[in-house]
Amino acid sequence: MKSGQCSQVRALLLEHLNLFVPDPTMAGDFYTKLGAALNPVGSNHRQVHVNMGLSQLHMPFKLTVSQNEPVEVAQQWRGQVEYLTNDRLEDVALKLKEFVEASDERTPGLLRLTSPWDSLSITLREAPADASSIAQRLVSAGCGHAGGFGQLISMRRLVHSCRPGHAASIAGFYSKILQVEVRLESRRSLQVAIVPFGKGSLEQTLEFEENLDAPAACAYDEDESFKYHICMYLPADAFEAAFLRAEKAGLVWVNSRFEGGPPEFASPTSLAEVKSCGQFRVKDMRDPSTGKCGLVLEHEIRSPTHKCFPMKGAFSSSLL
Repeated sequence: MKSGQCSQVRALLLEHLNLFVPDPTMAGDFYTKLGAALNPVGSNHRQVHVNMGLSQLHMPFKLTVSQNEPVEVAQQWRGQVEYLTNDRLEDVALKLKEFVEASDERTPGLLRLTSPWDSLSITLREAPADASSIAQRLVSAGCGHAGGFGQLISMRRLVHSCRPGHAASIAGFYSKILQVEVRLESRRSLQVAIVPFGKGSLEQTLEFEENLDAPAACAYDEDESFKYHICMYLPADAFEAAFLRAEKAGLVWVNSRFEGGPPEFASPTSLAEVKSCGQFRVKDMRDPSTGKCGLVLEHEIRSPTHKCFPMKGAFSSSLL
């Protein structure tokens, strides 16, 4: 999408996808065999965190921070995720046979499978040599999360479905509220809004693909299985301005499930709190030009000042 009157920046990192799971043992075992690295700091009595390079998958198995009720309904991302791996695809398929059979549809360099408890479509792509090299340099520069990198070195692509006619409103949210780069493309006679993150061989994309079978835009508000969230980092000079625009538009949101814990993982609502904690939340992806909500999807928007920012060494080493 052309910027028009908005000066857009490129988002830094699509950092995590958060999906509540009923069985943390199965989930942790599945993803470590897939090639993720268990995060020993983020994993605790209420959640499992696994690392995919600089990105993560968060899997809480307790519903709220304050009450620790067990999760009974698995959240189901409506779309697909693609990872880059340094592992041999044949070896991954063999390690996962106890969970799921890989798809019979084989494409050289790709392995497609489905997680057994939430039907998430997962694609593994063999990492190009330049991506593996950059990943190793990031490790050497001290980047990443506790537990380091596993064989999965990037959450390369995250795709979510949306109703026909909604991709433009989603693009309007990103371009006018967050003011990050976003483009609209045609795909099978429908539209897709694509948000790029980072650059080079480890560039990521977050894509919202129109689909005739997509659920209602407001499904998050009505169905527990849709109450997942994503987390992204913006450049420091864009973060505060994004909060002020979201606040003015009435889009700043409080998720009560994360209240009662550390404020940097909760839902700050004032500028002072946001600057101190380095994050805020929104969920209604509304285009301020039209007032139309393209999708309800919770976002944690973070600054590089956030305590969990995994890329500080990348900037000092000029890797990103």
